Amino acid sequence: MEANTLLSSIGFENCGCSAAHGMHGGLTALSETHGMLHGENVAFWTLCLLMLENRPIQEIEEMIRFCEQVGLPTTLAELGLTGDLRYYANRIAEASLAEGESTHACPVDVSVALVSDSILAVDATTTRMRAARH
Repeated sequence: MEANTLLSSIGFENCGCSAAHGMHGGLTALSETHGMLHGENVAFWTLCLLMLENRPIQEIEEMIRFCEQVGLPTTLAELGLTGDLRYYANRIAEASLAEGESTHACPVDVSVALVSDSILAVDATTTRMRAARH
């Protein structure tokens, strides 16, 4: 536990969490998600960070498969968000880009549109992967 706490602190202080934690901060503005655990939320936002950074799709898909294997959410519905996903993604993106949020430490120029699109892209990628398996 001490090692985990130390590594978490080092990562946070060195902006290693950047947009993943910033988007988590944005998510807390939505009451529909208040029943989720912090780690469940950050797992999804880590996928969004990979998408935001334009990582290779193979890397993103590998992480999605890992999250699914260990029971972590990989869609907005699994975070409790259904219906107008663009609305939710925009609200999260706007809140995650508030002044002082760690999203600004992301190694790419971030905008509401880019953050929102990365959220929706993860959701769509997971949905596509699941459809291909069936």
